[in-house]
Formats: sequence, structure tokens, C-alpha cells
Amino acid sequence: KRMSKRMINTNHTGTLLPQLEYEVRCLDKCKSSPFVVRYEKSFKDPKYYYIVTEFVAGGSLEARSSRL
Repeated sequence: KRMSKRMINTNHTGTLLPQLEYEVRCLDKCKSSPFVVRYEKSFKDPKYYYIVTEFVAGGSLEARSSRL
């Protein structure tokens, strides 16, 4: 997952960084669950934040649910 730092830091309600950090903590806590995509790591560069997870074939859950 790649998120623009500009979008995260300039959201109309303030920064979304706490939500991003919460997502990483949740994924890390659930990494032993067979029902949750496995979290690998997160990092940032000058323009983006990244969350790296295991690859799961078939696309995102969001994309699959929109086809129903």
C-alpha cells in the first residue's frame, strides 16, 4: 500500500498519520492470524508512506466486493 505524504498530512480534518500508525499496529498484532493478510514492514521515502504485506492473488477485498 502506498500513500502520498501530501494527502496524509494535508487532509481537511488534519493529519491522517495517527490512523496510518494505528493501521500498522493492528496489522502487526494480527500477523499470526490465518484470516488477515500478513504484515511485513512499513517505511517512508520523501514522497510516500508504504505498508508492505504478503501477496494475495485475486486483487483487493474492496475490488472483489464491488463486483458482487
